[in-house]
Amino acid sequence: MTSSSNSLCNKDLIRRLFQACEGYVKTKSWLDDVQLITAPKRRLVVCYVQKAGSTSWQKLVYNLRHPEGHWIKTGHMENRIYAKNIDWSTKVELMTDPQTTRIICVRHPFSRLISGWNNKFHRRFMERSENMMMKTMRGISRYVGRTSTEDQQHAISFRDFVEYIVDHGLDEVDNHFKSIEQLCAPCSFPYNFVVKAETSPEDLWWVLHRFNGSMASFPVHSVPEFKGTKNFYKRTGFESWRRPYHKISKSYIVETIRERFQSLPRPLVEKVMQLYRHDFDYFGYTFDIETSTAGGLT
Repeated sequence: MTSSSNSLCNKDLIRRLFQACEGYVKTKSWLDDVQLITAPKRRLVVCYVQKAGSTSWQKLVYNLRHPEGHWIKTGHMENRIYAKNIDWSTKVELMTDPQTTRIICVRHPFSRLISGWNNKFHRRFMERSENMMMKTMRGISRYVGRTSTEDQQHAISFRDFVEYIVDHGLDEVDNHFKSIEQLCAPCSFPYNFVVKAETSPEDLWWVLHRFNGSMASFPVHSVPEFKGTKNFYKRTGFESWRRPYHKISKSYIVETIRERFQSLPRPLVEKVMQLYRHDFDYFGYTFDIETSTAGGLT
């Protein structure tokens, strides 16, 4: 995809977002309660979204602020604290300067949901994290085995997990499963770039060029490969992203979503779609319940 076509695609996405927000006037205030991180000297603001490349964006912003240093385990927290504590005049400038790149990272709601469940509730992750998700998501243990037989690879089956999400809503869940609307308030901040996880290899070349970055400065975060599972957006390393022919297969994404959702009762699918309805509307994602087919991936 050429630079000009990337520009046109982004303009279409921003226009769609503005229309979906019904022309909502963006706030003049910096949103400390959403997931904004920034490298002011590079004129960059990012709202990171879990399971949409969040750790890679966290590392990029951290490295841009610490060009002589190296990523540290507490980098996520340091990025957030830094963004909250920069002076007001800098925040205003970052919100209003047309040369500032203000990115919101997005991904199809159902691929985020599958990816988050597959990673965070996989038995190996649960062992390493001492059952973190089962402890932090209140009441979820009562849903294990409620509608499905035991999942050999996960602490809870996908259907039981979706039943929990629908019954409890998105306010009580971990950030990996909250909507992008909750995490980034797309109608309340003047984003000027939408980066879709599904097209990020192409989008990144163009977006990074905006603030004099390079693909070499964008660290790919690898999610552990668990035997016997499909790892959404399997990545073999940074170099593969640099090759112009390397692309995540759209058919693979569609098939993975269909595989999980076609076995769910229609009323359950309709309810979970309603929970993420704004993410579908704002960023042009779709899901055909009749065929269990995801769309809007490009």
